[in-house]
Amino acid sequence: MFDRFHRLPLGVWTRRLPVAGAAGGAPGPAPAVRLVGLSHGVEPAGSVWDGRGRGNGTVRFKLALRGVAETWVGRRRFVHAAGRAMLLLPREATRVRVPPDGEPWEFVWVKCEGAEAVRIARGLRARIGPMFELDDRAESLEDLAEMVRRAANGGFASVYDESLGVYRLLMHLCQDLCGTPREAVWRRCEAARRLAESDGAGPIGVAELARAAGMSESHLHRCFRRYYGTSPHRLILAARLARARELLRSTPLSVKEIAVRSGFPDAPSFGRAFRADAGVAPGAWR
Repeated sequence: MFDRFHRLPLGVWTRRLPVAGAAGGAPGPAPAVRLVGLSHGVEPAGSVWDGRGRGNGTVRFKLALRGVAETWVGRRRFVHAAGRAMLLLPREATRVRVPPDGEPWEFVWVKCEGAEAVRIARGLRARIGPMFELDDRAESLEDLAEMVRRAANGGFASVYDESLGVYRLLMHLCQDLCGTPREAVWRRCEAARRLAESDGAGPIGVAELARAAGMSESHLHRCFRRYYGTSPHRLILAARLARARELLRSTPLSVKEIAVRSGFPDAPSFGRAFRADAGVAPGAWR
């Protein structure tokens, strides 16, 4: 889980970029969101970090990648395990303890500031609280991984480029947590997948799957890539070939009849697809 982060170096920190100068040397407008710090680290078992009394005016986002830690926000205690993230408001103090009998606790930590960052963070906190789950398919995780990669490889081109990265992370975090529920999207994709893989479904196409999922073909394509790692077309083809193999194995039907029953338009197209997948013609495979 979260392999995209484990391959990154530890202890990456951003440097404070100056606001770029406009034409004539005048300073450009200050971004509404600024990245203050970004790091990837590991705390050993038994370590304790106490942030109480350390006033901090930043919005902080901390994602656990491995292990478990106990985090106190004021008097509230949270279990900060892998896949869980915490969103902290300015001047909100925390205390963290990694159990001595557990494994090291790995995390990615982002600090940002600005009126827009505070507005978004307050809105999210009102909806979801300080601790929440993020699965490995969340768009915000792709943004976070890209920010860490850039920080590890020379940083951002300008303060505006940096601000855009932070703002994209915050917006995708809102979408992941407050947009269309991931479970609902998953269920709609599962309905389309089951239709593609159902026996005797006939010559189903991507348009039929999109209608079954209640979404556009382009959206279905993006969701299939995220959830199944393949396109709807390839999933349909794999389902057709699986039905064809079963019919070749268990029935005396001709190759032409099997092609039709498996959803292929004709025997030649079935033969080409089967040879590309199995390396031999359907008759020879039988």
